[in-house]
Amino acid sequence: MNSTIQKKMIWMIILMMMLVLISNLTLALGVRPAKTEINSEETKLYKGTIWVVNNDYQEITIVLGPGGEMGQYIKLSSQEIIFRKDVDAVPVDFSIELPEQMPPGDVSAYILVEERNSLLSDDGNVGAKISLKHKVIIHGGFPEKYLTTKLNFHESGDQIRLVSEVENLGK
Repeated sequence: MNSTIQKKMIWMIILMMMLVLISNLTLALGVRPAKTEINSEETKLYKGTIWVVNNDYQEITIVLGPGGEMGQYIKLSSQEIIFRKDVDAVPVDFSIELPEQMPPGDVSAYILVEERNSLLSDDGNVGAKISLKHKVIIHGGFPEKYLTTKLNFHESGDQIRLVSEVENLGK
């Protein structure tokens, strides 16, 4: 066998073993609900709650933070959660104060829910941590005149057709 193929196979086996070893960690943390949708024409201040779930009743520390295109407008009630073994879920309140001028269409943000990693060290050990995102989709309004376009190519034998689609999203 070629030595490069052998090396690739060894790395594949190592990666598979690592996935098996950390697979029990992937079920330990969750976020409910998975996403929040906001209509910016109906509200400029949204208040909501997500639940961070500790399915395996582990003692872990969770770090929370906003991110994404509109992440700067998200305010969290807490940036850290410390789970004890007897706690299965903790609510986290958040608010989003949208700017007066919103871009047209959908924009997004997220709340990052991440395990504080105590497994990484300077001694060469490999560790893993769980990172989840609660997605926030903000539906912006459209101005009176607003078009979107799409270009598609359709190949049929020796012929290529160019198809242009125009959609009016304005009022």
